[in-house]
Amino acid sequence: MQARSERAALRTILFADLAQYSRLTAADELGTLDLVSLCFQLFQTHCEEFGAEFIKTTGDGVLILFDGVSSAIDYAIFMQGTLADLLDKRPFYSRFRIGLHIGEVHRRDGDVFGHAINVAARVQTMAEPGGVCVTQDVYWAARNTARWRFRFAGRPALKNMPEPLALYYVVASNVADVPDNGHQRLISVIDGLGLYREDGEAIALRSPKAQALIGYLALSSNYQEVHDRLATLIWPERSQVAARRAMANCLQIAEKSIAGDSAAGILRRGNIIGLSPSRISVDVVRMLKDLGEGKIDDLLLKRSDWSEAILFGLEGTSDLFSAWLSVTRHNWRDHALEALEAMLERFEMSEPAMRRAANALLVLEPSHERAARCLIRHHAELHNVAAAMRVYETLRAFLRERYQLAPSVETTALAEALKAPEPLLSQNKKARRPGGPAPTLAVGKFEARPKRISPLVWGFRSELVANLSKFREFTVIELKDGAIEGPDTDYLLTAQCVDSQDDMQLVVSVSDPGTNHVIWSEAFRFSLGNWLSLQKQVVGKIASTLEVYLSHDRLSRQVRGLPQDLGVYDAWLRGEDLLTRWTPDADDEAERLFEGAIVADQNFAPAYASLASIHNARQFIRPGIAADPSITKRAAELAQRAVALDPLDARNHLVVAWSTAMTRHFEQSEVHYELAAELNPNSPKTLVSAALGMAFMGRVGPATQFLERAMDLTSMFLDYQWSHISVIRYFAGDFEGAIAAADRSRNAIVDTAGWKTAALCRLGRTDEARAALMQLQESVAAAWAGPAPPTLKDILDWFLGAFPIKRDEDRRDLARLCQVDVHAHKLP
Repeated sequence: MQARSERAALRTILFADLAQYSRLTAADELGTLDLVSLCFQLFQTHCEEFGAEFIKTTGDGVLILFDGVSSAIDYAIFMQGTLADLLDKRPFYSRFRIGLHIGEVHRRDGDVFGHAINVAARVQTMAEPGGVCVTQDVYWAARNTARWRFRFAGRPALKNMPEPLALYYVVASNVADVPDNGHQRLISVIDGLGLYREDGEAIALRSPKAQALIGYLALSSNYQEVHDRLATLIWPERSQVAARRAMANCLQIAEKSIAGDSAAGILRRGNIIGLSPSRISVDVVRMLKDLGEGKIDDLLLKRSDWSEAILFGLEGTSDLFSAWLSVTRHNWRDHALEALEAMLERFEMSEPAMRRAANALLVLEPSHERAARCLIRHHAELHNVAAAMRVYETLRAFLRERYQLAPSVETTALAEALKAPEPLLSQNKKARRPGGPAPTLAVGKFEARPKRISPLVWGFRSELVANLSKFREFTVIELKDGAIEGPDTDYLLTAQCVDSQDDMQLVVSVSDPGTNHVIWSEAFRFSLGNWLSLQKQVVGKIASTLEVYLSHDRLSRQVRGLPQDLGVYDAWLRGEDLLTRWTPDADDEAERLFEGAIVADQNFAPAYASLASIHNARQFIRPGIAADPSITKRAAELAQRAVALDPLDARNHLVVAWSTAMTRHFEQSEVHYELAAELNPNSPKTLVSAALGMAFMGRVGPATQFLERAMDLTSMFLDYQWSHISVIRYFAGDFEGAIAAADRSRNAIVDTAGWKTAALCRLGRTDEARAALMQLQESVAAAWAGPAPPTLKDILDWFLGAFPIKRDEDRRDLARLCQVDVHAHKLP
């Protein structure tokens, strides 16, 4: 029988979804399922009074339709309050995200379909837990209704959507719309941790560990964290049992301070610890939300160091907590910068909010040229040419004194326009940058003439890629040698370095690969003495060329950690070049160079990280070599030193993650994998490495997300990265994908065929699995460093013990799958 379809109708669509559902079910599956079922009942029960049509549940969410916009927003706000009361009492520290959109809905056999449904589903992913996010269509239909306020949420590029959408958060304006907070606690994290009652009276909390605990929760997503991860952050040096015992005592102290004379303290459910979102207010969270509503806290106009003062005094809690705190401070500063930069998009030049946003940006970054230009235009619009010129002169003086640079051509032209007739400037309205994904910069070949300077040029390219990858305003892809461009490349960066008798010349070019038009090219003359400082100039020129409004202040923070002695840097470059050969002799020479670099400059973080990576990869370069606990310990110490020297370099966090994973300190590993991905979200290399680590931890969800993000950025991976992707896909259950990735790797790493064997076994393709097992046998035997030629059992024992696999069941499954007629095969 043919399916029946009804005519499409314009409806308001509500999608709701429970945040962190997978994490909660992992902590308490049955309890979570029961409570979600109760929430679904509440969603359905209250539909009638708002004129809503309950369509269906979607696993961990619901789909509901409305005839009007007002009733949909009223229902969404009402349900968030109702659910907060229920979830707080249980306690259950997650919240539902709700998204609203208007569009045509098609019906067929009792279900609904259409592009508008997909849009609403994507919009709800952008809502804050406990919040409501709407599209611009909903905003325009409801903006004049007095009982709501909206704050701009940006124009994100949503997955599978053809173009970015303008989104808004709904903010309840009446006190009656906001759930009763009971005994609310105010938490200040700037200038140390402060805890206050609603009347402003301070609450004494003398325990630094309890302060660290509350501070971490206050700055965490949805104010919650897994118990064991919290214990690891605060007591990483203790055993898991001892850390849990210390955590129990600390929780009692923190709970007493938070609860006071009320029943609302630290919330617990299964292995999750949290603060009640409806009963606390955190100063930096409020400040960032205010920015979204167009309000700027006076603190942002007075202090440039506020982010460095977050949880000041708690750096000594532990090395791991200190590393997390450094990244957290960096991220809050970036969040504020992004929100302020978004405000430059929202307001007209003459509005006071534009002036405050530009001034706040210049407090944070005095060389922020885009903010300076907006402020110049603002004053000019108000006929205050003198104030506009003061902004320009201040910027010019700062750039000259701090960086020996001049303002950009665009900024200088704007200053010149101040001298022209007034209409010329008043017509120059604010240019709105189109939304959409960040542009892609592919770093191509860096040629060296003569060949003897190739290691130096290769090292310069490697560091340039690492520094450019730290900027979220564009995506950096490192092309293979010989590749002309990657997929969807917006810009191509290439260079030539020529060594003459007296000095060297580096010619750097940025071109449009679609037209072969050179956008920018510049020659830099230098000697070995100023080779290091040249990097900063080149990165700054590239940033300016791509017009991504990067400030020189942000640039100076990213290009850091260079040694004072060029010999140290050159030794490190040569060592890194040797590591690409993956041979024992090259490893030994690289180790000698890195050790010498550390002796010469004890503050050069890359040398510590590179030396730690040698120790971590030892069993893959020399399979069969006896385990040496002292080397494993040394790797962990070197990696921790690298992070302590530069906590904002994702590479350092990755090497700590791998070092701690090899010593089975898995909780610490997960923290560092996540920090690395957070610091460098546009680096496919970082994301693949972090995804591999999380796969070994059994954290398939984050591993898959990291890999998907890397795949969205590029499809051009190096051979060894395809080996990593094979492992990630195996743990994710994508066995066909694991086999395909292993084949693309061309057996770049000796263990790759082992993962292909396991994936083929999962698919029941036994004959192919035997062939893959023989391939593993051959590749490992050729590199074997054990005292005697290995048997197949020796090789399988090595394969099963070489990786930091956290879960025993994963290791057992792998061992079972690799037993493919073991006794039928003999090594030659």
